[in-house]
Amino acid sequence: LKEKGVRMSDAPLARTPKQAEEGCLTVMVGASDALFAELKPVIECFAENITHVGPLGAGHQIKLIYNFIALGNASVVAEAVTMASKVGVDLNHLSALVSNGGANSNIFQMIMPWVLEGDISNMQFAIRNAAKDLRYFAQMSQDAKMASPVSPAVLSAFSLAEAMGNGDEFVPKLCDVIADINKVDVHKSRK
Repeated sequence: LKEKGVRMSDAPLARTPKQAEEGCLTVMVGASDALFAELKPVIECFAENITHVGPLGAGHQIKLIYNFIALGNASVVAEAVTMASKVGVDLNHLSALVSNGGANSNIFQMIMPWVLEGDISNMQFAIRNAAKDLRYFAQMSQDAKMASPVSPAVLSAFSLAEAMGNGDEFVPKLCDVIADINKVDVHKSRK
């Protein structure tokens, strides 16, 4: 493309459809400095967090790493709420404790409304898209010849959910998948 005079950037997005409607997306831009300077005013029309992360390709690399962190956290939350339900820990108490401690995260806060109240609107990202990004992350790890002990477990959780027919469901429903496998009801507190 460069030989033909075409300039190119990669600019993956983060956040939810709700934030897209509000013009509050996060954008990670891989581009030359000059191209980024030209693109930024356009991106500002639909995004509030715009980061120039490096040259072409860097946007997608950092997006995969970002999603690995978020989805790794989501899989930990899903397993934790299942364990809490299985051993009889009140999920309202768990939520309050985590919300006030070092284990708190935006992902935890986006998932727990689904578990406690049935509100899935806080994390509208499909399980199939999560699994896809985790497969790309695994390939990036392999290409980089990096030992990656955690990512296979995270990918396994999302691949399992996808294989069980939950690919179109949003990520908070991973809690239901892990709970169902363990014959646990993580939603009993809202009944």
